[in-house]
Parts: sequence; C-alpha cells; structure tokens
Amino acid sequence: MSVVEIEERDIRKLREEALKAFPVEACALLFGKRGNGRFLVKLVRITRNKLCSSARFEVDAQEFYNALKKAEEEGLELLGFFHSHHAKPEPSQIDLQGMRL
Repeated sequence: MSVVEIEERDIRKLREEALKAFPVEACALLFGKRGNGRFLVKLVRITRNKLCSSARFEVDAQEFYNALKKAEEEGLELLGFFHSHHAKPEPSQIDLQGMRL
C-alpha cells in the first residue's frame, strides 16, 4: 500500500482553489519525491481547467510542460494530479479509466 504525505498548508491551498473554482472542477499538479511506498508532495502547482467544466478537467499542454520542466530542474517528479469533484467524493468512470500514472 502506498502512502501520500502532503503538508496541511497544501491541503488548505487545494481546498481553497476548489471553492474558488466552483462550479468548475479545480485542478493541480502534485510534484515531489517517491520511494519505499511513499509519495512526499513538495510542490502543489495550481493549474487552469482548460475545459471550464464541472464534470471534467484538462490542463493546458504548455502550462503542463512548463510546470514539469521547472519541477524537474528542482529535482522533483510528477506524483499525480488533483482535481475537485463537486458532487460525491468518488472517482468517476473517466477518472478510473484515465488517471493512472
């Protein structure tokens, strides 16, 4: 079983972004380090939802590339994506099919 470690300040940042973006799904990139079954989030990069949708999200390719390049320069790797759900807190079918790294 993997464990994700994230600072309380970053959880607050994600929660605030989800509230601010409502009803559109908020999204972010999570960068950090992984090892021994642990994912340590060191950087949360809020990104714009290109779709402006309440049911789906997409990060702009150039924004994604720029964030990835900067994080790699800092010795961080992409650990995952964050996006909000404004209904039930369960993965959608689209999430289950497409959100595996």
